[in-house]
Amino acid sequence: DELDGGGPVRGHYVEDAGYPEHLNWVLEAQDVPGGIKRLVRFARRRIGEKLSGTLQSDLSAELAGLLGNAELTLSSMPLLGMGRDIPDGRMSLSRKGDLEIDWEIGRSKDYFDGLKKTMEDIAQELGAEFVLNPTFYFNRVITVHPLGGCPMGRDEGEGVVDAHGEVFNYPGLFLADGSVMPGPVGPNPSLTIAALANRFADRIIEEHKGAGSG
Repeated sequence: DELDGGGPVRGHYVEDAGYPEHLNWVLEAQDVPGGIKRLVRFARRRIGEKLSGTLQSDLSAELAGLLGNAELTLSSMPLLGMGRDIPDGRMSLSRKGDLEIDWEIGRSKDYFDGLKKTMEDIAQELGAEFVLNPTFYFNRVITVHPLGGCPMGRDEGEGVVDAHGEVFNYPGLFLADGSVMPGPVGPNPSLTIAALANRFADRIIEEHKGAGSG
């Protein structure tokens, strides 16, 4: 937080990422040689049971063995980086009506370098090997918290909505979601978005209070 005071150096947060248990099986399935060996052993046992007329078997344990012991995912910890990269991207519609996003990490390079260094330090402290997301080598990053598109601004030349979420030149039309954020807020933005929506709602109620009274 001390770094994230709006100056030239932008702070960041690092979070450990969990994932659903079934993804263990998906990742284990990528171990093709190991998967083939487990499949062969499973098939042999099942065929042997059929031929011998064995009625007792622990099918659940055999299926678990077929899926593997999840060593790959048990020995790894995904890290997520959150922070305030520079919001200099542009969204537009193609001639076919598809959404196109034009954004590169160039101006945010110092921020991403700092984030990568922190993750490398965490891996070193844990005695682990740091592996960078392959998409980063192509100057591409992934987000699960997309923001922007209809940002707040002081006028229609700077944004789509005003500070209370009302669309410029369209009285009574309000937006109250992540699209109005003019840039990243640092940590996970869900509570910030909720606070903005609550603020917008208060303004709408205040403006229309008593409007229906006669």
